[in-house]
Amino acid sequence: MQNELQTALFQAFDTLNLQRVKTFSVPPVTLCGLGAVSSCGQQAQTRGLKHLFVMADSFLHQAGMTAGLTRSLAVKGIAMTLWLCPVGEPCITDVCAAVAQLRESGCDGVIAFGGGSVLDAAKAVALLVTNPDSTLAEMSETSVLQPRLPLIAIPTTAGTGSETTNVTVIIDAVSGRKQVLAHASLMPDVAILDAH
Repeated sequence: MQNELQTALFQAFDTLNLQRVKTFSVPPVTLCGLGAVSSCGQQAQTRGLKHLFVMADSFLHQAGMTAGLTRSLAVKGIAMTLWLCPVGEPCITDVCAAVAQLRESGCDGVIAFGGGSVLDAAKAVALLVTNPDSTLAEMSETSVLQPRLPLIAIPTTAGTGSETTNVTVIIDAVSGRKQVLAHASLMPDVAILDAH
């Protein structure tokens, strides 16, 4: 009787502990070093990508910071459509506009070049474009979704770590509330860390 009670208690504790277990994932490929952005074309080519939707911070693009990325893609013969992200945290209206532009351009992958806001927007775009019947508000960690488009994350700030997480934060333009989505599909395929 005492053994049965002890077994039942341990099983209850095991069940409680399992509810607290969290999964931690990192991109399968992380490239780090000065000039690492020049490997972006090779990474895209390895994945069979032909036309990339490049979501970039508008200030960084105007400052010429995306030139190395553009060269890397051109050397490998990979076309790109540039989408300059609005300043500030991404809102669902801007994300939906980017999804529409991506569909129109026929891109087969996404590159995020910027800070955490740009990376979060790109994650949402890469997922929403392949799941046209779902909204971010309807999605949850356990949602069964179509695979997102291939995603390469190139962070330009240190802090959010968005390039290594399966989370995105998007502002609801109507309510002003932040929508947080955690889903395995949001993890980028490649993170490129370049201190240039």
